Amino acid sequence: MQNNIEEIIKSAKRIKGKFPPISERGVNISKPLLIKRIYNLNKISKNLFLFIIKNNQKEPKLRYFIAILLASQSSDLLMILARDLSKKIGSKLIQYVLFPKLHRLSLIALKELIALNDYDVIINELLNLRAKFLKKMRKISNL
Repeated sequence: MQNNIEEIIKSAKRIKGKFPPISERGVNISKPLLIKRIYNLNKISKNLFLFIIKNNQKEPKLRYFIAILLASQSSDLLMILARDLSKKIGSKLIQYVLFPKLHRLSLIALKELIALNDYDVIINELLNLRAKFLKKMRKISNL
């Protein structure tokens, strides 16, 4: 899987800067996941990202997440609107500072890349999630 990830990274653009960790809920404990790198997968879509995260457990050393930017400025209302859609595909929603210089919380949907065979499926699911989310937002704005 490592060789194929390297091919994906070659076509992506690295986002520079230091990033705060993401907390993952465990059994009664919240574990911080340290982010090693973030890449923008702009050849596929300008809103797709690859998160490379250091694993808390011994194997594998790194975990890979495909993420899509749902909203560049997040709010509680947007989280509520996106929650049902993200549960259907099994993704996690986070409010995260993706570009540290801007100091904006973005709404991001993450899905872990366990096997490289799932890469295209995950990207399609996340792109469909974003399309449905934007459709829901347009519906609300037209009221």
